[in-house]
Amino acid sequence: MSGDFFDSNIFVYLLDSVDTRKRNIAEALIGDAITHRTASGGGWRSW
Repeated sequence: MSGDFFDSNIFVYLLDSVDTRKRNIAEALIGDAITHRTASGGGWRSW
Protein backbone atom coordinates (compact mmCIF):
# COMPACT_ATOMS: atom_id res chain seq x y z
CA MET A 1 0.00 0.00 0.00
CA SER A 2 1.41 3.35 -0.93
CA GLY A 3 1.11 6.25 1.45
CA ASP A 4 0.93 6.28 5.19
CA PHE A 5 -2.72 6.95 6.00
CA PHE A 6 -5.31 4.46 7.23
CA ASP A 7 -8.99 5.09 6.94
CA SER A 8 -10.76 4.23 10.20
CA ASN A 9 -12.60 1.43 8.39
CA ILE A 10 -9.37 -0.58 8.42
CA PHE A 11 -9.68 -0.84 12.20
CA VAL A 12 -13.35 -1.80 11.93
CA TYR A 13 -12.39 -4.60 9.53
CA LEU A 14 -10.19 -6.07 12.27
CA LEU A 15 -13.41 -6.95 14.10
CA ASP A 16 -15.24 -8.32 11.05
CA SER A 17 -16.17 -11.93 11.72
CA VAL A 18 -18.15 -12.28 8.49
CA ASP A 19 -15.69 -11.14 5.82
CA THR A 20 -12.43 -12.86 6.71
CA ARG A 21 -10.77 -11.52 3.55
CA LYS A 22 -11.17 -7.92 4.78
CA ARG A 23 -10.03 -8.89 8.28
CA ASN A 24 -6.91 -10.64 6.98
CA ILE A 25 -5.99 -7.68 4.78
CA ALA A 26 -6.53 -5.25 7.66
CA GLU A 27 -4.36 -7.38 9.95
CA ALA A 28 -1.58 -7.46 7.37
CA LEU A 29 -1.70 -3.71 6.68
CA ILE A 30 -1.73 -2.70 10.33
CA GLY A 31 0.89 -5.25 11.28
CA ASP A 32 3.18 -4.04 8.53
CA ALA A 33 2.67 -0.40 9.50
CA ILE A 34 3.48 -1.12 13.15
CA THR A 35 6.53 -3.18 12.22
CA HIS A 36 7.88 -0.50 9.89
CA ARG A 37 6.40 2.49 11.74
CA THR A 38 5.05 3.94 8.54
CA ALA A 39 1.50 4.93 9.46
CA SER A 40 0.47 8.34 10.69
CA GLY A 41 -2.66 9.74 12.19
CA GLY A 42 -2.18 10.97 15.70
CA GLY A 43 1.40 9.83 15.91
CA TRP A 44 2.54 6.24 16.14
CA ARG A 45 4.68 5.64 19.17
CA SER A 46 7.79 3.56 19.31
CA TRP A 47 6.71 0.42 21.08
